[in-house]
Amino acid sequence: MSCPKFTLRKRRCTHIGRVLAIERIFALEAVYPQLDSIYPGLGKLLKEHRIDYQLPGFNFYQFDRLSLAETVIVHEGDLFRASTFLEFRKRYEAEDSSEKKWLEPASEAIQSLSLERMEKILDILKMKAKVIADKAGIDSSITRR
Repeated sequence: MSCPKFTLRKRRCTHIGRVLAIERIFALEAVYPQLDSIYPGLGKLLKEHRIDYQLPGFNFYQFDRLSLAETVIVHEGDLFRASTFLEFRKRYEAEDSSEKKWLEPASEAIQSLSLERMEKILDILKMKAKVIADKAGIDSSITRR
């Protein structure tokens, strides 16, 4: 059984949005230098290999990526976190949702990404997961895929 195209579009948009949101949170909360102080070189590597840097040139403009990232971010008290798929979907599908209009350019840009570009993004995520796992001494199922 396959999912309707619109659902797949939202899922792809949400997944890339979550990655962009986490990168944005790391920048807003100055996580990169904190990681470097605990795990030398990790913050620098994560910052230099941000997925956000892989997306320009595909009609996925900086402010569209930023809009997507910040739409996925939830502010709770003094903290930021990436919303879950269901939280995002509930806001996105709400009748009075302005996010649909804001995110249309980002959604279209994501849908235009080639399989090769998506695989490159996945390879970068796997590399980052491996470095994090190695430096932090944890096991990662992502690196085994």
